[in-house]
Amino acid sequence: MALEAGHGAVCRALAAEALRRGFRRVAAVAVGGEGGMGPDFVRVAGESGLELVAYADLMPHLILTPRFHGVPVLPLERLPELDGTPLVLVTLGYADRLEALTRGHFAAAGRTLRLVALGKS
Repeated sequence: MALEAGHGAVCRALAAEALRRGFRRVAAVAVGGEGGMGPDFVRVAGESGLELVAYADLMPHLILTPRFHGVPVLPLERLPELDGTPLVLVTLGYADRLEALTRGHFAAAGRTLRLVALGKS
């Protein structure tokens, strides 16, 4: 039995879960810019057939351009503007924090939040 580990495996699992739930257009919410899982998820999403409509990062100071690997960058507080687009939490260690932040932004905007995250339903 082979066991796969690392960012690639996590990103493939997230993409597979989004597709399993019937999502084709999603936004990625990640942590750490180039040093996190974001670049791997952008690549895996494209290979999997997911369309990334936006990228947001918990550490926005690490994203210095309006596009991250070709994906438009939005601040976390503007994600509710995507009007129903599911968010994929591209993290393991910060999933609870990102979920709480995004839930707060969506509640303040009166919008429904749909999340894809490992270990959450």
